[in-house]
Amino acid sequence: MSYVSSKPNRHSHGEELQADSSGRQRPCVVLKFNKDPDRPSQEAHDERQKLRDAIQRTGMQVEESESRDADEQFFKVSARDEVLEVIAQAMELPLRLRQKYGGI
Repeated sequence: MSYVSSKPNRHSHGEELQADSSGRQRPCVVLKFNKDPDRPSQEAHDERQKLRDAIQRTGMQVEESESRDADEQFFKVSARDEVLEVIAQAMELPLRLRQKYGGI
C-alpha cells in the first residue's frame, strides 16, 4: 500500500470535492492500493474493508474507487471541519487564525 496526498480541494482524478454544510472544501487524502496478482482478491478486499471501517469509526468519510485499468483501488478520505478540530485538539496542535481574525 502506498500513500498519496492530493491537492486540498481536488480528488486524484481531478474531480472537485463536495463542500460540507458550511460550504468549505474538506481536506482530502488519497490512499492507493496496488492489486497484487499473487494475492487472493477476497483477502485484499477484506483487508481494505477493515481499514475503511476503522477510518469511518473516527468520524471521517471514505469514498472508494478503482483505476481505469482496474489495477489499483483508491480510498478518498475526507472530514468535516468539526472532526478535524477535535483531532487537532486531541493532538494539541496550535490553531492558525486568518489574518483578519488576528492571525499571521
